[in-house]
Amino acid sequence: MNVSISISIAEHAFRNNYLRDLHIYYLLRAYSQTRGGWFGEATLKDIAKITNKKLSTVNTRIRNLKKRGWVIKCKGGGFKFKSQAKIYSELDITGKRVAVGISIDQIKDFNEFRSICYSGHIGRIERNKEYKHKKLLRGVRPKRRHENKKGFEIAINYSAKVLNTSYSTSQRIRKQSEKHGYVKVSMNYDKNFEITLDNIEEFKVSRKYADVFKPIRIIDQKLRVIDSFSITSNISLYVSNTFKSSINAIAYKSQIDAWSNRHQF
Repeated sequence: MNVSISISIAEHAFRNNYLRDLHIYYLLRAYSQTRGGWFGEATLKDIAKITNKKLSTVNTRIRNLKKRGWVIKCKGGGFKFKSQAKIYSELDITGKRVAVGISIDQIKDFNEFRSICYSGHIGRIERNKEYKHKKLLRGVRPKRRHENKKGFEIAINYSAKVLNTSYSTSQRIRKQSEKHGYVKVSMNYDKNFEITLDNIEEFKVSRKYADVFKPIRIIDQKLRVIDSFSITSNISLYVSNTFKSSINAIAYKSQIDAWSNRHQF
């Protein structure tokens, strides 16, 4: 079984701190496809086993999704999901809607699911060429060298601001994504500048008041200043046609209804 994860919706969940609810949404959605697109209590028990979580935890996530209107009660019993097209419309998501296709086995674990969403976020920035906008030059820019290679430079605090997370959380997610193999990260630093006991305090003061946070790392047993990270997403993104197809279907149905009304016997 496969699942299509919308990166735009994932970023929205990141910013509003309910990515764990979204994890259950996509997992249940994929799992329920073989059951007519709806689920009941038995399905929730299966999901609890798959994710190695308590049933009460899964029920809490479902209640949150119900409050949000992303899970709807069926007349004949059980529940069904609100389509991604309607979610796009309600959230007023604009721009390119990119998605990633992942097997259900890859998102059983929440940390791996979050890593996939983070990698998709990085890939969406690169795909949509956001780093070309002047307002984002402080955070993201194309690589100044080896332009023919994949990857771009991203400031350490840029994703934290976009996803509304703390710097430490953003670093932790990036490290998890790299550990799982969903992103590749390399550090860019000035090889001619080394921090010593003579200038480290001065540097700390200047960093404290700088517009862009610059971390320090020990590289080759020397303290170096990291200017930026070169980062590449290792997952494949594609433009989602879910919303577009839904609009076309509605337009087609309207045409059929209009034709039927004109040709009533």
